[in-house]
Amino acid sequence: MNKTTLRFWGVRGSIPSPGPQTAQIGGNTSCLEVLCGKTRLIFDAGTGIRLLGQKIMAEGGKKTLHLFLSHYHLDHVIGIPFFTPLYQKDVRLNIYGPKGYVRSVDEILGHLFSSEFFPVPLTDVASRITYYPVGSDTILVKPFVVRSFYVNHPGKTLGYVAEISGKRLAYLPDHESIHKFCHLSRSLKKFYSSALIENLYGADILVHDAQFTDKDYPTYCGWGHSSWDDALDLAIKAHIKTLVFFHHAPQNTDVFLKKNFAVFCKKLRSKKIKIILAHEGMHLSL
Repeated sequence: MNKTTLRFWGVRGSIPSPGPQTAQIGGNTSCLEVLCGKTRLIFDAGTGIRLLGQKIMAEGGKKTLHLFLSHYHLDHVIGIPFFTPLYQKDVRLNIYGPKGYVRSVDEILGHLFSSEFFPVPLTDVASRITYYPVGSDTILVKPFVVRSFYVNHPGKTLGYVAEISGKRLAYLPDHESIHKFCHLSRSLKKFYSSALIENLYGADILVHDAQFTDKDYPTYCGWGHSSWDDALDLAIKAHIKTLVFFHHAPQNTDVFLKKNFAVFCKKLRSKKIKIILAHEGMHLSL
């Protein structure tokens, strides 16, 4: 069996933040590649997906790619027009995005390619695209089984769990503790907390929103993002083995993140969980 590897192409939240002060952690917005053999899952299409596209093209050959969008906020989809495989006729691209809007997945993404914003319409690209609207669903992408579920963030937003050979990766890039602020409808809220833990329980790796430090979070309560403590609390309750802090605030420099992360790790209440600060180019094995 081929090993499953993760590579982080974008770890920043809200807006790209290039420059010397963020060069080590990285300034590109959310994009995670999960690869097993010839099967490639891509989670989100922030600016980090541009470099991933270049890597895919350098590999050559026909491709089938699976892109899972957590939601349609700009920092998670802005890289799509600059994803080179999109324009290749030998590429088959399956795009999964949250359902529940009046417009379909292709109509929503098509706005990125309207003439006001971009010179090439989405309908004119050469790749063969299939769009899948998803909610709380199970998706088979052999050898993976991917489960999607709604999370607490403004707009329709999904988390994903990808399972392969008994190993589980959970991806929640934009998620706020429902105990701090609720963005969900009454019908979704009713079953939310128990379903969240059930979906995440025992995952080997949880890539989770950690946009704000605990000191900064009160200023941004209601913005749809987690504090570091909130991410850790959820990971402990769900018996996560490795927690990856992700979706860093654009204003947080390398020095700031590394310094505060070192302090945070010293006060860990549980030694049974490993915590990693995500950075661009980082590789993990599942």
